[in-house]
Amino acid sequence: MNAVEPHISVLLSVAGRGEYLAEAVSSILNQTYSSFELLIMNDGSSEELSEILNTFEDPRIKIFTSAKRQGLPSSLNTLFKASRGKLIARMDGDDISFKTRFEKQVEFLQGHPDTILVGSWVKLINLQGEETGKLQLPVRPAQICFEHYFRNPIIHPSIMVRRSALETLEGPYCEEYRFAQDYDLMIRLIHSGNCVNLPMYLLGYRKHPGQASTAKQKEQKEFHLQALETFADDFKEDKILFSQLKTYHELRGSGKPLPMQLRDVWSRVYVFLAGQGILPDTKTFLHYVGYREVLEAYRNRELSSMAFLIFQMLKRNPMGLLHIAPYYLKGKRELENLCL
Repeated sequence: MNAVEPHISVLLSVAGRGEYLAEAVSSILNQTYSSFELLIMNDGSSEELSEILNTFEDPRIKIFTSAKRQGLPSSLNTLFKASRGKLIARMDGDDISFKTRFEKQVEFLQGHPDTILVGSWVKLINLQGEETGKLQLPVRPAQICFEHYFRNPIIHPSIMVRRSALETLEGPYCEEYRFAQDYDLMIRLIHSGNCVNLPMYLLGYRKHPGQASTAKQKEQKEFHLQALETFADDFKEDKILFSQLKTYHELRGSGKPLPMQLRDVWSRVYVFLAGQGILPDTKTFLHYVGYREVLEAYRNRELSSMAFLIFQMLKRNPMGLLHIAPYYLKGKRELENLCL
């Protein structure tokens, strides 16, 4: 029955040499949850990729070939149209899905029918597959909704999405986006329903110079800024704040210091969105936002911004800050548990 009606359709598009493809495919085939089909696009009809894929004889694999290079968004749309699963999982040809990834994600979605997407925390790996770090992403829907105004809070190859949610979106991938198509999709999905990240490491996320996100950062940034226009309706009552948010994105990662008027943009965006009913209007969540803002300034070595933001938090509510001080000391995960 699993071969006839797979519960999950895994979409994987690969182009070029595919140095890590065999490892990526094997990590899918070795999942503890076995009711899936793996749809792979050989984008550009590479003979080297064909040789790698032909070494696998698993009937769950379906190989598609495009003689002309389509690009990632178009390839994924082609695979999505050919898929049959009620759940759609993404995978990249240079990452590793840990054995229980599908099992944990399916279990969560079955127990939470109001959730349309589930991602996970990830372990960073290098070219040799060795762990180099970890990414603990925001977990709960409100946290993800808030942070997606500033960054992509979900790792694209970690996601599992309900097919019904994707079918409501155009594409679902926008083929105009040569880069940042994942951020564009995440924005539209987060606006469509509840999205969560499981607080467990289910993916090995490989970082290397050949990735689009590192190889062509300038073009990536241009498409990233284009995706921000999706937020325009949310800020129709405060276009100046929206303009400042876009400037923040332009400067983020550039090494340039933030101007004074952008130092507390996280808090001001939160207050505005809470007033619009888009985010929960609670003191606890406001402190969570303040914490994330200070952490962002620390990561960017903006020491003057850190001092300014801490002063602002104390000015807003010193007793409230003291109330959650123990959670600061215990770390981000404990603080997140406060934010329902």
